[in-house]
Amino acid sequence: MPAARDPYTALDPESEEHKEMRAQGLVPVVLWLPDTSDPEFIAEARRRAQEIADCPDCGQTRERAMHPELVRTPDPSSPHFAEEMRRQAKAINESPHADDDMDFIESVSILLEE
Repeated sequence: MPAARDPYTALDPESEEHKEMRAQGLVPVVLWLPDTSDPEFIAEARRRAQEIADCPDCGQTRERAMHPELVRTPDPSSPHFAEEMRRQAKAINESPHADDDMDFIESVSILLEE
């Protein structure tokens, strides 16, 4: 099993991992997630789990633990970003499903504007 990596290492601009990811046009984003050791969180999680367990229409569920995770997002100021956006736009435009794809993108865009 590979050793667990420290997600905060990538935040250090001097780390090799940070430099490699920046070279790929990515920027680090830190997400704040609930503290699973907080008694209020535990009580709410138990309440919701019981609701699911009592629901005959909910189907099978599985436990999921929340933990800090480092997520990489594209850096819009990177030349790689512009190049990749052009490549993806061209692929969408040349797709036999282009009209359906654009209808979907426009429908989501309208939702985001509201």
